[in-house]
Amino acid sequence: MCRRRRVFYNQDLFQFNLFSEKDIPNEQDFFSREINVLRNATNTAAYTGSNTVILRTALEEIGGFPYDTVTEDFEVSIRLQKAGYITYASSEVLAAGLSTTTVPAMIRQRIRWARGVIQSIRNTNAVFTGQLSLAARISYLNAFFLLVVVFLQAGVHPGADPVRSVRGPSGGLRVWRTAFVLAAGAPVLPGVRKVSEHEYPQCPLEPDH
Repeated sequence: MCRRRRVFYNQDLFQFNLFSEKDIPNEQDFFSREINVLRNATNTAAYTGSNTVILRTALEEIGGFPYDTVTEDFEVSIRLQKAGYITYASSEVLAAGLSTTTVPAMIRQRIRWARGVIQSIRNTNAVFTGQLSLAARISYLNAFFLLVVVFLQAGVHPGADPVRSVRGPSGGLRVWRTAFVLAAGAPVLPGVRKVSEHEYPQCPLEPDH
């Protein structure tokens, strides 16, 4: 699987509401440009729904797209990794999109992402499986627990209005921005480094076995 970087036409809500357009990057672009590329080092680069090429035989081998998660794209990337394939994120820009434009829409989007990531990690047993490296499992463990903590601290529970639970002054936005970066699970292990595109110049799709 090869995931290309996507940029965004508009400022995200963190940049706009915190008056930080010149101080912080668009968070989704930051994920594509930095965090997901860093995840190449542990072969945990995530498929995030668009601008991606997947080997058809690999997709068929893992049974296609799953239906028991709201982030089927993310789960596909884990299943490919477990099957021995390389999931690679490139910093080359080939597409552009729009960030969410209202706080309620952004919060509902992030709640869905958080739920889906927790579902997918549980479905694939990503933290305990022997089919992933130790570094990859630690990365997914980090994402799992941090997203659970976000739910608890935000007061989000079944039946709660996620927007009302975490809405508020800019402090709420700061919490979500910090949580997004941390829960992405960027590798912070000793010896882990950013993998350059020169090491994977053609976005490898064949299984690593």
